[in-house]
Order: sequence, then structure tokens, then C-alpha cells
Amino acid sequence: MENENTLLNQAQKNSVSIALRLLEENIFRIRLILAQRSYNGHLYSFRVDLDDDQISNLQEIFDNILERITAAKKGLNLISTNDLLSQSLNGSASYFWSVLIDEKSEKLKRYGDVSPFLKQELDPTIDQIITLLNRMTAVLKKSGKT
Repeated sequence: MENENTLLNQAQKNSVSIALRLLEENIFRIRLILAQRSYNGHLYSFRVDLDDDQISNLQEIFDNILERITAAKKGLNLISTNDLLSQSLNGSASYFWSVLIDEKSEKLKRYGDVSPFLKQELDPTIDQIITLLNRMTAVLKKSGKT
């Protein structure tokens, strides 16, 4: 068998590592959703509409996928990462800041005429949420987690 160091060049190793890491992250997220069973939010809700047998089968499939990922990591010397919640929160705050800026009344003109009253109704809410996102990043900076 060929040496694992010669099977993939660095770019290929990065590509395979990222693809399998994204799959692993999604399995983690799905398992959290399965454990939660439902969420009834303000603008977003979900419920797990699977029976116990389906969930059990999915968990077994996920276990098998993760075993294959472990084998690939070992056999191909793939690159793993150690993500931190603080990094994820900072990235999310930046992302949502840019998304929300594009939802202000002035920018919504790209979808058609905007009510003259929208600015006073929508923009303060967006500004308040952005302020809270900025506070979140400030909390992370205080703890040295940026």
C-alpha cells in the first residue's frame, strides 16, 4: 500500500478534511436537534417529525459515518481543527451584522417600493439587534476570547 503521505497532496488533504469536517459538524447539529425534539421560537420553529425507530436508525447511520471519518483521518493523516465557541460567536456576530444592515428600509428598495413609515418601524429594531451583537463581541473581548 502506498504511504499515506503520498496519497494526497496538501490541497487535496485540505479539501477532503474540510468536506468530512462539515459532514461531522452537521451530524453534531442534527443530534442536538434530535435531543431537543422541538423548538418554538418567535420567527422560527421546528419539530422532529421522526419516530423512535427512525431516530435509532439515523443514530446508527451517524455512528457508522463517524467511524468512517475516523478511519479516513487516521489512514490519510487528515487535518483536524479545534474550534472555539468564542470564535464561532464572533464570526456569527459579524455575519449577522452584515445581513441585518442589508435589511434596513433603505436597502429594501431593491425589492420594490418601500413604505415611508417602514424606516421608523424596522430600522430601530435592526439597530437595537446590531447593538446587542456588538455587546456580545465586547463580552468576548473582556474575557480575552476574540
